[in-house]
Amino acid sequence: MEVERPAAARPIFGAEKVRRFLVAISESGFLATKMSVNGEPGLVVSVDGHVIAAIAHDVPDGRVSAIFIITNPEKLTWIKV
Repeated sequence: MEVERPAAARPIFGAEKVRRFLVAISESGFLATKMSVNGEPGLVVSVDGHVIAAIAHDVPDGRVSAIFIITNPEKLTWIKV
């Protein structure tokens, strides 16, 4: 089953722009599970049991400074939900 993988066309900067992007993609009815992603705190996003993204957060000094979203299906094969 092919699952649509929404992605930004280019990097998104700024808290408000990131918030708007995440709200927009959240309307697709996904499930987010806390998990370590590439050694960083993160989330694994799935729809109907299919992993569509892994999100890693860079959190120096207790504040999120960057979010990395992986949507390439070949790079998500290690994740089991």
